[in-house]
Amino acid sequence: MNEELRFRDKFGIASTHFGGLLGAGTASGVSIAGFFITKGGWMSIFFPWVTIILMFVIYYFGLQVARMKNFEKYNEVLSFAYGDFKKYFTLLGELAVIYNLMFSLALAFSGGGVLLNQFIGTPVLFGVIIISVVCIFISFYGLDFLNKIQSIMTFGMLAILFLTYIPALIKGFPNLIEIVKSGWMPKGANFGRGFYWAFADTASFASFLAIYMLNVKKFNNDKDLKSTLTLGALMCSTALWLPALVLLSYTEAVSQEIPTLYIMQNVISFKGTTVAYALLLMLAFISTGASCLTAVSDRFSVFVPKSINNNNLKILTVCIFVSVISIFIAQSGIRNVFNLFTPIGNILSLTLLAIPLLFILPFKYFRCKKQKTL
Repeated sequence: MNEELRFRDKFGIASTHFGGLLGAGTASGVSIAGFFITKGGWMSIFFPWVTIILMFVIYYFGLQVARMKNFEKYNEVLSFAYGDFKKYFTLLGELAVIYNLMFSLALAFSGGGVLLNQFIGTPVLFGVIIISVVCIFISFYGLDFLNKIQSIMTFGMLAILFLTYIPALIKGFPNLIEIVKSGWMPKGANFGRGFYWAFADTASFASFLAIYMLNVKKFNNDKDLKSTLTLGALMCSTALWLPALVLLSYTEAVSQEIPTLYIMQNVISFKGTTVAYALLLMLAFISTGASCLTAVSDRFSVFVPKSINNNNLKILTVCIFVSVISIFIAQSGIRNVFNLFTPIGNILSLTLLAIPLLFILPFKYFRCKKQKTL
């Protein structure tokens, strides 16, 4: 009989999903403003749920196929989804995953640098380096350590999310009602564009299947998998849906460098709220950075020259190499990084990840499952 996962184990695994999603772009409000508010206007009250539900579908079928076929790496799942075209597309799919993980990593480092610059006046580069060192340290000690750290940070982040967003939403609720009633739409926003960008946001998070795949061996049955993914989806709703409602309540914040922090500083009068949210941002940057680094190092440590025979040293080598690249990118600032990487990332994610994982993989999973029961 398969042993069921304990709740704390499910929470630890779901925390890597939540922590990865609540990264620089999400926690700062930059990606929520860019993917939802400016594209869907008042309809952004429900577009985040499109992303959350579609992410659940991608992760569920990706992990189910991995369990059925005894896959251990995300590239094996992608190759299975591509089928007869795997010879041509698997490498491109891997590049799309790495691109998005590096994008998230650069946003996390950049966000940390900007945050420290705003609060204690240190140079942005100094803050970027500090965040990278912390992320390397966490990644170096492996998956179990990451899950434990993520669980601890997630408790803190969820608490801060509720303590900051709920008062902001209560105060701005009349504005939100007025915006919805008036059918407010920024220039160029409409339902079709809003839905497309919600789908594009899903595609960018499809890369985080690589993070979930780190834990695939821990799922002994369907019940554990479904409950863990459901827990992760509910946690992620606090990171996508709640801030979307808050930003809709204060649309003047959308154009700011860190929109959500602007709201805490200029709308909520309690000074402790700003400090608490700054802590949340820092935890989010570290959480995303560590998750992305762990996923990248797990995949690419096998390519480190054989002359380095210590596995920990291989992981450290990959982490440092990837971090140096991300540090170089992160210096341009969080909004510049977002604007620079998003257009290409959308194309790669939609064509190479979202479409095969959402539409092809479920079909192939049910076909294989049916054949096994015959």
